[in-house]
Amino acid sequence: MRKKLVMFLMVASCLQTVPADFFAADIEVPQTYEDESKIQVLADDVIVYKYRLYNGKPQYRRWNQTKGCWVDSKWIDMV
Repeated sequence: MRKKLVMFLMVASCLQTVPADFFAADIEVPQTYEDESKIQVLADDVIVYKYRLYNGKPQYRRWNQTKGCWVDSKWIDMV
């Protein structure tokens, strides 16, 4: 009988414990950054094709829109 009483008390005490996430909804943690200047976004270069007609021949040249300079040193004939 004593073993049953001890076992009952152990089970009862385990059932009365508060779950760990019970109070989690009451706590608000602000999300802040220590230094926002450290956040960087790295983007790839944007390459744009430029076309022209020179002496009756179509040509193209690549322009780096991000850096503002030509990728190719000369115009390239298409035909």
